[in-house]
Amino acid sequence: MHTHPGERLEGVQILRGLAALAVLGVHLQSVEAQYGAESLTSPAWLMGFAGVDLFFVISGFIMVYITGGFADRHDVSDRLQGVRVFLFSRLMRVYPLWWLLSLAVVAVAFVRFGVPYDPTHLGAQTPTGYLTHSFLLLPQRPFPVIPVGWTLIHELFFYVFFAVILVFPRKLLPHLLVLWAVAVTAGAAAGFSRPVAHALPEVLTHPLSLEFLAGAGLGLFWRRLPLWVGPTAVIAGLAWLVGAAFVLNIQTVPEVPLFWDRIASFGVGSWLLVAGVVVLDRARIEQGAGALPGPFRPLVALGDWSYALYLCHLPVVVAGASFVWAPLAQPGPLDNVLALVLLAAVSISVAAALHRFVERPLLAFVRRVRDGT
Repeated sequence: MHTHPGERLEGVQILRGLAALAVLGVHLQSVEAQYGAESLTSPAWLMGFAGVDLFFVISGFIMVYITGGFADRHDVSDRLQGVRVFLFSRLMRVYPLWWLLSLAVVAVAFVRFGVPYDPTHLGAQTPTGYLTHSFLLLPQRPFPVIPVGWTLIHELFFYVFFAVILVFPRKLLPHLLVLWAVAVTAGAAAGFSRPVAHALPEVLTHPLSLEFLAGAGLGLFWRRLPLWVGPTAVIAGLAWLVGAAFVLNIQTVPEVPLFWDRIASFGVGSWLLVAGVVVLDRARIEQGAGALPGPFRPLVALGDWSYALYLCHLPVVVAGASFVWAPLAQPGPLDNVLALVLLAAVSISVAAALHRFVERPLLAFVRRVRDGT
């Protein structure tokens, strides 16, 4: 993989961390509404669901960024080897931590319910089918054992289809991305998809794929954007996201929109934000400014922990709210403040530990296997 040595996109890492925090905020608001005697948060925190769209745009961009070396591979067998390496690396990035945390959730469910799943989540699926689909991140009608896994289902299928594209010469990539976007749009317009994708055709034709593809498109030309685009696009992206919250009336809708309205609001705003940040990253690198200064280091670290935080925060928040906050809840705002701060701090701390003791050693092992060392 062509990873551009010396070019660490720390601004993008910060965006990852902020995206994970935004989704954490959504679930903190949800548990406070359920367990808090009073509310310090508001339904406006649902805007944090835009963190998912931000992750998707970043993911599409990074896929093009890390596979730049395919441009130099003219032999089909070399490209096929690169595709195998790409898929192995992506699957090892997603599955092991997902399996570890899913096993933890299954163990808690077994203690609580006597079966390795929450019976209320099963729906019409059989227990074996539910757990198999959950662990393999295959689409099904119930959400996986950790509900945020529905986004990983979209992510994995994007990786698979992107890997197929990588078999072709790099010069065809822009045309193939456009064809993919047209196919997704046509499929969704024809009614093959649904707001929540529960089956493979619904995943493949869901408009959320357009966010990945928009990020991938950005990866093709970001180096040619003038530097003034950086701050301008960041401001425009933030303004777009805030404006979308008012247009969608995010505080009163019963559910966060998941279809075309989501793409037009969260997707476009996220793309502008990522475009601005990658240009700012490029300017920093081209000017030889080195790593971001001290005040930004915690945010960069949070970005490093973002995948672990994204996966672990919901089990941590739900367990903490159920077993600690609920029995200790008191009238007044004090317990809300303490609970929200504690749940956020514990979630971030668990994510940091998972990154340090699970993700980093695992990724180092994957790199050794990938490189044959």
